[in-house]
Amino acid sequence: MKPDVPVFFGVRAGRYVQRDPGYVGEIAAEYPEARIVLGDAGGKNFMHGGGWEAVLILATYENVSLEIGAGPVELIDAAVQHAGADRVLFGSDWGRPDPRNFLPPGDRDAYLHWRNLNAVALSKTSEAQKELILYKNAARLLKVDAG
Repeated sequence: MKPDVPVFFGVRAGRYVQRDPGYVGEIAAEYPEARIVLGDAGGKNFMHGGGWEAVLILATYENVSLEIGAGPVELIDAAVQHAGADRVLFGSDWGRPDPRNFLPPGDRDAYLHWRNLNAVALSKTSEAQKELILYKNAARLLKVDAG
């Protein structure tokens, strides 16, 4: 907390998972002054409830933001409805240092980037909320100019 930077938690959901979203909720409760980003849409295995548990944590703790990487459109809509667009962040699992360097079709990273941009586009959010999700929230958390 002394460096005043957000802390990112990549999580997974399901039985016997060590990186369960609920643990992030416990940390958020114990350290309310910490800026926490709950990553991977709260756990990509939605059949075990990871993403939906993340929405509950987001709605409960004001110091938590949600990165929506691989989350369905419905998760984005629920997060915005219950916590506001100012705490929802775009994420894609893009593993390339230069996002302009698109690889041939079939590349997993390029697909996830497109898929997650499309999920934001299809969400029930306004254009202003989409701008918050896609870049303005990250710029605010990282204290950089969004230009």
